[in-house]
Amino acid sequence: MSLQLLILFLVIVLVALLGSRARRGRVRMWPLQRLLQTGTPFVFVGFLMGPQGFGLVPGGLLDQLRPIVILGFGWIGFLYGSHFEWRRIRRFGARMYGGGITESVVTMGVVGLAVYWVLPLLYPGMQEALREHVAVGLAACAGGTAPAGVFALTRQRGVSARDSELLRFFSAVDDLPPVLLLGVFFALWDVDGGGVASAPERLAMSVVLGTLLGLGSHLLLPSGRDSASHAFLLILGMGSLCAGAAEMLLLSPLFVAVLGGMVFANLSPRKEDIYGLMERREHTLYAVFLIVAGALFRWEAVRVVLLLAPGYVILRGAAKVAGAWLGTRGVLREGSVHGMLGTGLVFQGGMGLAIAVHLELNAGAAAGLFMTTVVLAVVLNDLIGLPIAVQALGRRRR
Repeated sequence: MSLQLLILFLVIVLVALLGSRARRGRVRMWPLQRLLQTGTPFVFVGFLMGPQGFGLVPGGLLDQLRPIVILGFGWIGFLYGSHFEWRRIRRFGARMYGGGITESVVTMGVVGLAVYWVLPLLYPGMQEALREHVAVGLAACAGGTAPAGVFALTRQRGVSARDSELLRFFSAVDDLPPVLLLGVFFALWDVDGGGVASAPERLAMSVVLGTLLGLGSHLLLPSGRDSASHAFLLILGMGSLCAGAAEMLLLSPLFVAVLGGMVFANLSPRKEDIYGLMERREHTLYAVFLIVAGALFRWEAVRVVLLLAPGYVILRGAAKVAGAWLGTRGVLREGSVHGMLGTGLVFQGGMGLAIAVHLELNAGAAAGLFMTTVVLAVVLNDLIGLPIAVQALGRRRR
């Protein structure tokens, strides 16, 4: 990494740190406070810094920042996986998890099939393998929900307590199917066209790496509570090591890190301490990803900007509504839940954005397609998601 790029990255981190603190109310910026509750300003800052803005960010940014981005995958995945401790999971019951997973799977299925069908119309002559790659990738990006948007929604008046509870729960679990899809997809997808291991062997390698990450973090973690910095650096180092190994083996670093977080959460008595250490820095890391994503946005992808991305937002929103309806009425069998509950799950970012960056690292001929689509989706859902959800969920049921 050159000195210029290192300085640029430090500037990005500084902007992300100040912005994330302002989002949480720790910096008095009251005229911008409401706007900073969304990820849109960070995307806009990244765009201005990027090649299509003032050109402060050089071309090939993602490749040059690959080691740091891989570290971020390890962090994000481990933090998300550490939510799934068996002691907590069993409190909610199988039906609750079935409802959230149904919502996510339906969304991915609808979006994936629709993108697969429409791509030849937008890009005649697109190769079948690339078509499958893009369809599966955008489906994985669509499945999850950004919890920050859900929390903002559930603070609004008019949203019932049960609807709020389900929205928060679904947004916490509906990233699991996309991560699993990503892990299986990278095990099946031979990026170089000459892999020596079979798909089942590659999937097994992902599982082994994730298990080693969780087990190693548990065994090496210092027992004293006065060594928080040491513990944090150890977890970060283990996550980076295993995520980097997955990247070298052309596997999914996110899948490996999520599995590692799950294993660690069910083994270590210090899981709460570690989760708190990592969660306090999550906002800054997410802001960095938003800025990098904005820098990778491409206006010249006209068919994506004008057709694919807006269609993706509309289709994903409709799929979320259908998936949430099936999850609550078909799996949970709760007729009292609002039929338009899925309007509260359209917010995008978080894991979905990380998946988009992950796919962009290995995009090849699809370079720019993932990031341009998902960045526009994040911005559009930030701008219209909350008003639509408040209007839909706040209405009296007939």
